Amino acid sequence: MPRTARLLTAVLTVIVAVTVIVVASGACGDDEDGGQDLTWAQLRNLAYPSALAEGETVQLEDGFAAAKEGTMPTARLVDVGAFGDLGGDDGIDAAVFLAETVSDTQQVTTLMAVVHDRDGASIEGSAELGNDVAIRSVTISDGVIAVDTLAAGSVDAVTGEAPVLTRRFELERSGLEMADEITGAVIVSAPEEFEYAPEILDPASENALLDVSLKPRGIAPFLVYGTEGESFSISLSSQHDSAVLSIQGLSDESQALSFRDYATEFETTFPTTQAYFVNVRSVLGSDLDVTIDYQLTAPPEPTATPQPTPVPAPVAPPGTPGELALAIPQLFTGTPGFTDAALGDVSSTAAAFVPGRAPLNGSAVVVPNDGFVYGENADQQMETASVIKVVVMTCVMARAEQLGRLVSEWELSLMWPMITYSDNDATDALWSDLGGGPGVASCLQALGVGGITPYNGPYWGTSTASARGMATLMSRIAYGDIVNAEHRAAALAMLVSVVADQRWGVPAGADTSGEEIVGVKDGWYPDDDGWRVNSVGFITPLTPGQSPYAIAVMTNEQTTQEYGIATIEGIAEPVWIDLR
Repeated sequence: MPRTARLLTAVLTVIVAVTVIVVASGACGDDEDGGQDLTWAQLRNLAYPSALAEGETVQLEDGFAAAKEGTMPTARLVDVGAFGDLGGDDGIDAAVFLAETVSDTQQVTTLMAVVHDRDGASIEGSAELGNDVAIRSVTISDGVIAVDTLAAGSVDAVTGEAPVLTRRFELERSGLEMADEITGAVIVSAPEEFEYAPEILDPASENALLDVSLKPRGIAPFLVYGTEGESFSISLSSQHDSAVLSIQGLSDESQALSFRDYATEFETTFPTTQAYFVNVRSVLGSDLDVTIDYQLTAPPEPTATPQPTPVPAPVAPPGTPGELALAIPQLFTGTPGFTDAALGDVSSTAAAFVPGRAPLNGSAVVVPNDGFVYGENADQQMETASVIKVVVMTCVMARAEQLGRLVSEWELSLMWPMITYSDNDATDALWSDLGGGPGVASCLQALGVGGITPYNGPYWGTSTASARGMATLMSRIAYGDIVNAEHRAAALAMLVSVVADQRWGVPAGADTSGEEIVGVKDGWYPDDDGWRVNSVGFITPLTPGQSPYAIAVMTNEQTTQEYGIATIEGIAEPVWIDLR
């Protein structure tokens, strides 16, 4: 059995066991009325009043409204809420938010007051907050719900402040009524000031305790370097179990545990040696203190703990995104009109290699300096797997600019692991926040990006794209102005910082030369008819007089992942050699 198949089988078994544990122990305790406190499992499976259809309700299943097959869910529960006494009975009630789809580009968000008593949970009031609302925090204190939202105004270029609207609601006989509204300001960090550095969980023969404090919707990232046969367990303690786990392998991108499971504990024996990305995420609307209890026990025979492999870079990379943006010059503005040419015109060796590879592949190389896009089967639509994450990143940035602001810290905290570690849970959250496939399609249309067709549902990896579409997008990110200077700098920093295990494919040759800046995003997924294996990137030489370029190679229906990688690198390396 292949290594990835063995791992997936093992983690699925663990997920079932963990789910049983979570279901069995999901309640947080008894309230004054003899009932049990609200849990997120309950909140994610209630029927909420619809803001779009008067008198109708939206029944959620695991946080989403039931939708017709092949269409996006019509509503979702936003992963942030507050707990406290709203009904005056000293019980634990809740405030949550329902986001309903208005159109391809708009969602209306409604605050819901959920009261819990002997008869169970009931929606006692709601208040519409408006379209495309970015929730910053929510708290319940003295029976009052306070909601902070980022206004869709401009960030002040001098002070870095953004307008924040604070609205306070009280539960009256008539429902949820707004008590007051205050406009304030908050300092917004520029993307280039954002730091992302996961902490490494070192081996511990006895349980190790970590205390972290998370901001509303905050994430604490960790890395575990697991050796085959090593046992690992982790559990979280937080108010109302509002901190949940996500665990994903870095080498094979296997999802051992998802945020969607709302799990607070996990235990496994690593079936293979690789690094694992562990996220601790808060779904509370206020600051949350979390205690992390973990144990990493070495296998019977002592083995050295594998250390992270640095990205090959004999020359020192620029120290900040701003410096990186200066090192990668902007070469054009607007939507480029590149002239078509054959792949053989840039590399006869690459073109001669292609006919011997089967069955589906397409390639495109964009060289801005000469205005050409060189391609072979460049317009064939193929499933994207994780290279669609570059599209998600671009649309998150473009949406922020449309709303007159920079990307938020919450958006950045998801984009960085989505690109640098290929975090699937982060992609789920951002894909949903953009409005799913229809929202991403609307974004691409507004940006003038062609050749990419987002999936009209939650499964972003089954979106399709052509090599031409992906290579052109990469060239506009690296060398154009598809997003503003601050966002471009952050995008370049992420693509250059992808972990070593995920830097195969189009960087072949260039990523070991030490004379170039290389950005990359790979995608891979096994399906019934074979592997989807794709790689997109850009390569900027540090030597004057040499041409920077963007490249995409897409393959579907490959017999193995290794065969797909060999196909990509058999095209990419000759292109690099011939361009140099």
